[in-house]
Amino acid sequence: MNELYAVEGKQSFLYNHFKDCKWDSCVATDTRLMGVIAMKITWKSGRSKIYQILHLDFSEYGIDDYLEYFTDPTMAEVSMLHSRYECQEQWKRVSESLGGREISISLGAAVRLIEMVIETNKGYFHYHDVDIQEFRRDTLKRIRLMLEAAKEDSEYEEWTPEEATRAVCLKNVSMYETINYFVMRMCDKDYIGASVLSTMTPEMLQSIPKWQYRMMTLIHNRTTKGKAPGEFFCTSQMEADDGYFYARLILRLDMTKGKRMALVSSMECTYFNRFSEIEMAMQMRRPEYVSAYKIVKDPEHFDLDRSMMASDSQISPVPNGILYLLYNNDNTHVDTSNYYMNNDVYGAYLITRADELVIMSSEVMKISSMEMDLAATFISGNLELTGRYKFDSQVFQTFCEMPGATFEDILR
Repeated sequence: MNELYAVEGKQSFLYNHFKDCKWDSCVATDTRLMGVIAMKITWKSGRSKIYQILHLDFSEYGIDDYLEYFTDPTMAEVSMLHSRYECQEQWKRVSESLGGREISISLGAAVRLIEMVIETNKGYFHYHDVDIQEFRRDTLKRIRLMLEAAKEDSEYEEWTPEEATRAVCLKNVSMYETINYFVMRMCDKDYIGASVLSTMTPEMLQSIPKWQYRMMTLIHNRTTKGKAPGEFFCTSQMEADDGYFYARLILRLDMTKGKRMALVSSMECTYFNRFSEIEMAMQMRRPEYVSAYKIVKDPEHFDLDRSMMASDSQISPVPNGILYLLYNNDNTHVDTSNYYMNNDVYGAYLITRADELVIMSSEVMKISSMEMDLAATFISGNLELTGRYKFDSQVFQTFCEMPGATFEDILR
């Protein structure tokens, strides 16, 4: 009996369009030490192109953003220009918030990095919401087609995980960057990432005593120098899905003269315990500067994108409205003896359900720049300043989580 099977046409989601093209280029951000990178892959066939934009998280989220764009000569010119513009804007959105530089990487390195995040994510897939699981399933169908085509491309050469990891890491890091990035990667159980900053292998790092807890996020790391050369003491606060934790670490760095950068030669965890939410809040107390405005005319059509600074921010819905997060354009906040995760945020804008615009920054100079930027735009005529405030602890996030609240509710 003849066997029947379906043949996918070019309009099908499951058609392998990549096999009709040849790999052209790949750019990525050199932010692997942060645990994430953005990647843009271009495929080419004559004048036709396929662009893939990916955001890769090397811990629990895996491929957490994926977009494809097609351009070919048969498209109307307006459609082609729109597709290219949309691709550029989305690449800007995905890559710029990471604070790194764009670098060119090989097809083999790109393939290995994608395979690494797919493998890592397998252990966390079922912990995510159903809609995230569905997105991952659909994304992986397209990614696997691309990987199949990539390995048949003449440009493909196999890379090891360590080689691919180093390809998207900073080439020169300072002493404090080494310490903070290393602790960050260890908290994330990203032992390959941590090994880039160490003389120890991933297997050695994985077996360090008292460091066998689940995946955590480094919130704060304070470093002091010890008496011995290359000895450093760290007090670290972390967040896991079941609470907050506090650790004391002793790191020893190989600081041999002539080496490009210092590497961690040993790590000892001398204390590890839970931390209450109140204790964490006390440890994390930092000032917030807030300016509140009333949107006085046509709030439904208020367009914050007219602000030069706000147009570069990352937009997300929150219970009390729409949040715009503006990130610093680099990761210099890591190069310090007193690292805070949130120091990568320049400032934030919240358009509330109560027709207010509330802006926040932890530095007075930055909140002043945000105010001046708003004053220089057309939307300034639609804003009425209702107050400027300084808080000794963090209130802005709480306000974002209060559906329908006005800023006066926070002040009461």
